[in-house]
Amino acid sequence: MVTRMIILGALARGASALVGFPEALLKQLSEDKKNKAHMNPPDCDTTFVEQEHTAQAATDDLVAAGWEVTDGHMIFTSAHSFGNNPSSVYGLFFFHDFPLFQMGEMDAIMWLGCTPPDLEYFSARSYVFSKSARTQDPIKSEVVEFASLGDAMNNLRFNSTGGSRSPDNQNRSSAIIISGNQPSAGALADALEANGFPRAAVNYDWMPPSILNMDSPHTPFDLNLVPESYQFLFRVSLFRDAAAGERYANSAFPLRMFKAPSGIPEDLIPVPTQLARGTGTNEEAWRGGLENLTTSSESFWAAKGCANARTVDLYPIDIEGLLDCVPNIKQCGGDNRDAAYFSDYDASYTLQPEGNASFLLVTGVNHNASGKATYANVVVETAPPGDGVFNATCNGRIGVDSTVSGLPVWM
Repeated sequence: MVTRMIILGALARGASALVGFPEALLKQLSEDKKNKAHMNPPDCDTTFVEQEHTAQAATDDLVAAGWEVTDGHMIFTSAHSFGNNPSSVYGLFFFHDFPLFQMGEMDAIMWLGCTPPDLEYFSARSYVFSKSARTQDPIKSEVVEFASLGDAMNNLRFNSTGGSRSPDNQNRSSAIIISGNQPSAGALADALEANGFPRAAVNYDWMPPSILNMDSPHTPFDLNLVPESYQFLFRVSLFRDAAAGERYANSAFPLRMFKAPSGIPEDLIPVPTQLARGTGTNEEAWRGGLENLTTSSESFWAAKGCANARTVDLYPIDIEGLLDCVPNIKQCGGDNRDAAYFSDYDASYTLQPEGNASFLLVTGVNHNASGKATYANVVVETAPPGDGVFNATCNGRIGVDSTVSGLPVWM
């Protein structure tokens, strides 16, 4: 079903661009890490102390078997960049005080903690963030892909001590193991199980080495020496208890990266098969209601003297990190296969100052009510990117994160 955007008032064209890792974002991430690094995560069915005891015991066993360990943290941020969703906060993996990491195909990362408390949606997935100019055609040097490596683990398929589906898997103990090699991931799962953590609560985030340039970390750490850098995103959206959500997102979750010893069997992960998207039904039955809403909305604002400067339709964007952006060295902008993205394919809109009362009016189907989505929202990205984004969700929650004024968003 098409969503429609009506631009009321004056309209002009502008420009926007995405280049590299924005300095403003790095500054915000640095502040988030500084402010949250001392905050232990909240307890769930196990305490943080119990989780750390298990994780450290598993680490000790692995180190005794020849694995080398590097400590890190997962820190949440709401910094706006890359067209992020201000309804969400994003957990990023920090190693060596930087939110990007390098990793060999035989290596593995372990996270053990609590899943988020009651909320609409959460997911987790690894990404290729950038490729080094040393490995690319000079025309495509310093490519920022920010491309997902497959389907995300989400609240409808995320293993925990409470099961694998929300709401039972919320606020429960869970583990994530990230690797490109099945025996490496298995060794970490074995170590956790040997120290009392249930194997059924472990999730696996696979990185397929055949389409990557995975390289074990160098000493000293230097992202300029690696063919690729990676990022991990843990998205959490729309907490039902704001205080509990804030407590969760203001914590630092311990991480451990393990460099494999010699002798670990090699059984590298193939490129995963993507899950089929959609439910087999559409929203055609809602078309008449949408057309009536659009017409009545235009009439309402016309009666108040707001002229319709332009009407555009929003169409699906085909974004596939694993199957398109990674092999073809393209920008994917932090894609997530859980989401359906729609755009007007226009560069940007420049709205006039407050006194001119220009605004955007968006009409569309309530995808929550139709059963097609957990939640849906409209994001207006401002230019320059550092000024933030506006957001309106169709379940009645409004999120605003911007220094720009005079841009009411109606839905």
